[in-house]
Order: sequence, then C-alpha cells, then structure tokens
Amino acid sequence: MRTSDYWFRGVVREMNTGCYVDAVCSVTVEVTERLSGAEIAKGAVVTVIESYGFSTRRCDGQWTETPQGQEVEVMAHSTEEGGLAVCEGAEYFVRVAGSTPSPTG
Repeated sequence: MRTSDYWFRGVVREMNTGCYVDAVCSVTVEVTERLSGAEIAKGAVVTVIESYGFSTRRCDGQWTETPQGQEVEVMAHSTEEGGLAVCEGAEYFVRVAGSTPSPTG
C-alpha cells in the first residue's frame, strides 16, 4: 500500500453496472471510516471506477457487484482524471467489509 492510496470502509449508495453498455462500471460509496493512506473525510461520497469496460485500459483490481446499502471495504488509487479506481493492480479492491484479511504493505 502506498501513502497516496485510499483505504476506507463505507456504504454502497449506487452500483453502476453500465460497463456492459457504456464501457464503465463504478460504485458510489459513502465513507464511514478511513483505515489508512491518503486523507478521505467521513461522510464523503466517492465514485470508484471498477472497470473501464470496452476500453483498451486494463482494470486489474478485484470487485463484485454489490447491492445498495451493503458495507464495503475499498482500497483505491487516484486516477489521472482526478477520481478513484481499483484498476492499477490486483492489490486494489472493493469487497464486502470483513470478508478477507486486511492488506499489508
């Protein structure tokens, strides 16, 4: 984990599975707890890109479709466009909170 990465828990507010249609999948999460890494405010609502869909850009992070209201744990990185994503490597994820051990690094 790099200090510029974002590691937090939150609640899913919206799941966009549009990558099957418009080339981007994402999840919108309301932050409930910052775990480590870059500063992120409790209560912030962030959208995390999970797949670039039909794009030539790879997205190697781990994620599954998660229903609204589900608590999740997120390890994300900043994108060139100023957002968050789980695409730069397998160490990034959006997963059900408490489902696996914490990352180290």
